[in-house]
Amino acid sequence: MKGEMLDGKYRIERELGKGGMGTVYLATHIGTDRPVAVKVISPEYMKKAEFVERFRREARAAGRLRHPNVVNVTDFGFANTSQGKVAYLVMEYLDGCTLAEILEEEKKLSLSWSLDIIEQICSAVHQAHLQGVIHRDLKPENIWLEPNQRGGYTVKVLDFGIAKLENLVIKPVGSADNASEDTPNDHGAEQCEASEYVDAELNRTEEKRAVLTKPIVFTSDEDSVNPLERQTLLISEEKDTAILQAKSVKNMSTQVAGGVTGAAGELTRFGVVLGTPAYMSPEQCRGDKLDARSDVYSLGVIAYRMLSGKVPFEGDFNQVMQAHIDKTPPPLDSNTVPTKVKEVINQALMKDPEKRPQTPLIFASKLRAASEGIGTLLQKALIIYSQHFPKFLLIGSITSLPSILIGISGLFLIFFYNLGIINLEVRMLLENFVALIFSPLSFLSTSILIGLTTWLVAKSLAIPLRPLTLRGLFRLLRPRLKKLLIVNLIVSVLVSLGFICFVIPGVWLSARFSLVSPVIVIEEIGIKKSFSRSVELVRRAYGTALALVFISYATPLLISWILAIATNSIIQTYFSVEPRASGVWAVEKSKDKGQFLNVESSAFNLLGKIEMKRENMPQQQIKKKSEQKDMQRLLFQLFFLPFGILFFPFMSISSALFYFKTRLLGGESLQDLLIHFEQENFKTSKWQEKMKIRLVSFGK
Repeated sequence: MKGEMLDGKYRIERELGKGGMGTVYLATHIGTDRPVAVKVISPEYMKKAEFVERFRREARAAGRLRHPNVVNVTDFGFANTSQGKVAYLVMEYLDGCTLAEILEEEKKLSLSWSLDIIEQICSAVHQAHLQGVIHRDLKPENIWLEPNQRGGYTVKVLDFGIAKLENLVIKPVGSADNASEDTPNDHGAEQCEASEYVDAELNRTEEKRAVLTKPIVFTSDEDSVNPLERQTLLISEEKDTAILQAKSVKNMSTQVAGGVTGAAGELTRFGVVLGTPAYMSPEQCRGDKLDARSDVYSLGVIAYRMLSGKVPFEGDFNQVMQAHIDKTPPPLDSNTVPTKVKEVINQALMKDPEKRPQTPLIFASKLRAASEGIGTLLQKALIIYSQHFPKFLLIGSITSLPSILIGISGLFLIFFYNLGIINLEVRMLLENFVALIFSPLSFLSTSILIGLTTWLVAKSLAIPLRPLTLRGLFRLLRPRLKKLLIVNLIVSVLVSLGFICFVIPGVWLSARFSLVSPVIVIEEIGIKKSFSRSVELVRRAYGTALALVFISYATPLLISWILAIATNSIIQTYFSVEPRASGVWAVEKSKDKGQFLNVESSAFNLLGKIEMKRENMPQQQIKKKSEQKDMQRLLFQLFFLPFGILFFPFMSISSALFYFKTRLLGGESLQDLLIHFEQENFKTSKWQEKMKIRLVSFGK
């Protein structure tokens, strides 16, 4: 067809590839001079309406979608060519190659690249499901990677040729065995012709392979396929779609009878590949009614292959289909893939659709959440913190104000004692009281900070283009403040008691109840339920929760103590230099006169060269040590308070991200949550409303 004009609009340039039903050409759209890809059905298939119907359905399925990860179909029609009348489908021309070609050379891909590809595929397939389209033939050959000119790749999902549309439902039909028992209908002639056509095709493709599957027809009924229904022979020339050699099924009866009307009925009886066995779900192998979760299974197989270099089941096609039905996939063999990622893929490969992630979007979200450890969490928190540093610093200062005042009161106690205003007993009593209320108050402040920060992080996710305002923050906090204070006060008391009981119980309780604040702010549930909800979420990533608690406690304490000790040593060294030098000079000068001087710089004792009164030594040492401890504690407070103001907002962002991570790990989509959150708490601008209408109308 090279050089021919198709329908007066497209000039055929060259062949790009050939499939089971037709050929794809590079063509030029005459009106715009734009290169396009034109898929032309083979003339021999134009003789039968079922093949044309499949082609038409591919156009309809792709035409329903307008998504950056779905190949854009722009035209469909019929044209007369030198080979006869053909049907054609016009798509955008894509640079790049298929995922199958990449895997053929690379065998397996890195986790980060695999996740990026899977997320884009899932985004497209999820949108297709929302539009009532189930793909049913997801495989690397139907995944295209196009360079995006930014160092990455845009994924395009291809070939909706066997997609199930929302208004078309699978229904079993009769078999050849009882054809004589069926009541004849107006389509009897077509059925005989169909039978002859199948026989002819089997003879023509003697050395090719054929697919044996359950007969199905798309009707308006909601009946599902009975897996025990008799079988119908379906033919395919496409790669990796064979089950049995054509010779092995040649002698089987191919007569089709009863229950089929129109081209759509014939379409599902023969001439079509209803999936690729290596990537088909168990229910698809059985011929059951399919829904979105069948595509999720196929996505799991694709992810399995990208990360391990092979599909779960290999061998004879018949054995592969049977393995999908009743065998457990072997463990994903890769030391570089986290265990939790393997668990998510195993969930997608469950035989029972109810046990899989229920949508492609949830599958992608769970994979992403499972792949991100504590390091990734902290890295994301640092990015958010740096982008909105002034606001987080202000919130941190406000919520830390009670702790700051308590800390300053401790400093005044040290000054008052050294000035002689209060005695040691009063100081010790007041310090114990300050310490008693400082820990729970600090924990309470941090918990409230986490709740507020979660709101800000949620807003940045829901409406990333709008600036974060503190007015809306405190407006949101007002109806939740009482509940937030009560819950965190209870947690503060429990955690403080836990730390009194040898520390470990305090860390354990801190981890279990670390998400009560985000739960109260975002989910708006009761006090009692917030505790159980926090425990439920934390269990999904208990190690990460413990790591966050340890970092939150240990980092400010450790850094503040190190700085305090180092600064105290520098101060002691600096103030002891002059007295030491003076003392040495006095000793050397007094030697000529045979006298010994009592020098006040006796803290260093000048290596035993200075005489001191023994009766004063214990009291002076105690006083000196007390002064050093006071100085060290003073420095610790001076470092801890400002460092905490800077550090705790960062950790609260990490806790907020951890909250969203645990939701994703449980298969809870954030999309509906954030949309509800946005609608309840924010007024959208007119341009944002227009953007929403545009997105909805185009199905993005």
